[in-house]
Amino acid sequence: MEFRIGITGHRPNKLPCQYDWDDARAAMIRKWMRGHVFELKNKPGTELKACTGMALGADLFFAAVCYWEDVPFKAFCPCWGQENKWPTESQDRYMSLLRKAEEIIYVHNGPYPGPQCMLERNQAMVDWLKGSKHSLLLAIWNGDLKGGTADMIKRAKQAGLEILVLDPSKQE
Repeated sequence: MEFRIGITGHRPNKLPCQYDWDDARAAMIRKWMRGHVFELKNKPGTELKACTGMALGADLFFAAVCYWEDVPFKAFCPCWGQENKWPTESQDRYMSLLRKAEEIIYVHNGPYPGPQCMLERNQAMVDWLKGSKHSLLLAIWNGDLKGGTADMIKRAKQAGLEILVLDPSKQE
């Protein structure tokens, strides 16, 4: 049975750990993700596949978890060079994880055209997730109704996807 899992979540400015991957709260978020990935990949008869939008924060945490757990993941990048304005360490981590992706999908096959490419990326991920009878969206979400994470959750709900939420503001 194919099972698809995806991620949506906040960027570092809305995470308690900010950019610090070594922060205990970052480790707790990754542990939560890893627990769900581990459980699903070890379910008898299950072939687990994953997707991530490769944004800073939760998306890159999830890409790392998939790599560590040997789960193939698709990198749904909104456009070429989304990482260009990020801190150098984040760019390096992004490029390292991008090379580990099973497939890279550029939703907009060109440089950044504007914020709509992020929303199009969200829809592409939802479409891919709902392409399987069995799917799950993990959400690292503080309940904020504005922004890309809220948009992704809204799209996932409209598509009837199962969503599990971890509020990062409550990770101490």
